[in-house]
Amino acid sequence: MELLLNAALGLEHPADADAREQDYRSAPRWLDLAEGITLALPEECAQKRRRWIDAAGRRD
Repeated sequence: MELLLNAALGLEHPADADAREQDYRSAPRWLDLAEGITLALPEECAQKRRRWIDAAGRRD
């Protein structure tokens, strides 16, 4: 819901803000939360989550 509202208002989603700060552990969690509320993520968000999870693994 927040994901859709932010997109409609042109605001940055917290997941994107975390990723911009290279917090790749937190960013996917925001998308998990959005997915739990809406029951599905847009494909673009699912792709971001995969990239961020991969990036977090490389930083360990």
